[in-house]
Amino acid sequence: MVLRHGNFQHSCEGKLGADNTLCNAPWVAREVEALVRDVRAMTPKSIKTRMKTQYGVEISYWTAWNARQICMESIVGPYDQDYHDLPSLCVEILKSNPRSIARTWRQDDTLQWTGTLVAFKASLNGFVKGCRPILGLDGCFLKGKYGGVCLSVLSLDANNGLFPIGVYMCRTEFKESWLDFLAKIEPYLSADPGKLTFISDRQKGLIDLVAEIFPHANHRFCFRHMFKNMKKYHKGAHLERLSWGAVRAFRQNKKQEFLNQLGIDIPGAKDYLEKEPYEHWCRSHFDCTAKCEHITNNYCEFFNWWIMKIRDKPLTKTFERLSLMLMKLMFERRTKAESWDQGGLVPRAVKHLEYLMAHYGEYDMEGGDKNE
Repeated sequence: MVLRHGNFQHSCEGKLGADNTLCNAPWVAREVEALVRDVRAMTPKSIKTRMKTQYGVEISYWTAWNARQICMESIVGPYDQDYHDLPSLCVEILKSNPRSIARTWRQDDTLQWTGTLVAFKASLNGFVKGCRPILGLDGCFLKGKYGGVCLSVLSLDANNGLFPIGVYMCRTEFKESWLDFLAKIEPYLSADPGKLTFISDRQKGLIDLVAEIFPHANHRFCFRHMFKNMKKYHKGAHLERLSWGAVRAFRQNKKQEFLNQLGIDIPGAKDYLEKEPYEHWCRSHFDCTAKCEHITNNYCEFFNWWIMKIRDKPLTKTFERLSLMLMKLMFERRTKAESWDQGGLVPRAVKHLEYLMAHYGEYDMEGGDKNE
């Protein structure tokens, strides 16, 4: 074959970095697998950027997303088969950890997976024997191929450290999911001799469920979520100072001073806060049983961050890694506790008392004699 003629004069500018049909998800996966293996947090957006800078081609977000899924399945195994293995995993957990909670739910008609609950006996016993009766409820998204939600029940140990009790992996966070979770774990939580106190955001369904399943428990609302929602409707230079001052106050008269000033500056904000009973969000009205002054569930957010590295894996591997993380956490805390003064207070309590003693001279005693 001989080329005898060609028109090589073109007036069009062309399209640099044009889409390339050969640059599909399998090819992209082969190019970035080593990088994804080293940097598990690599996002589809970062894969798009790498293809643009290294090869000069544009790929769609979904091509990058599919490429990442191919890489993840090559690294951690298939996601599809994993759902069939969850019942077997629950059986093995109950064999190796008797009297734990391990159960998988499926739809009756389609047998489609709806959720899996795991709460190890060590965590359940640890809550009853060594934690204050304070429980945080929260959820976070799973990052695997099919998404999902991880619901969690968490507590605080005697040294104010995060103490995970149980997790429920499910498809979505809605009322029925929380019902399955809380109803199954309720007998173990109610074994605590103290009056339970829950902290969560103001989900209507969750509020009703806690009141239904734990009728004698206290329920606090995370004020960080309340304040975030309030800012959508009310603005003001002193909104944050006055509202947080009211919720942090230990005395009711001090709380009322902040609210009265808030009512003068931003009347709507005061009305917004007072729609909820004080005992749900105001420290000065909290029940003292829990011996906990928390007004947010920030420690739940810390748990969501703590499990970030395992939230993109197939569920069986997520549960396996979580069990290893819990074993390591409990071993390290037990080792530290053995070095503490066994007849004294925990370190954080000692530190807090030292702070109070260093500042006691800033206060005057009023309303009683020296023995009160």
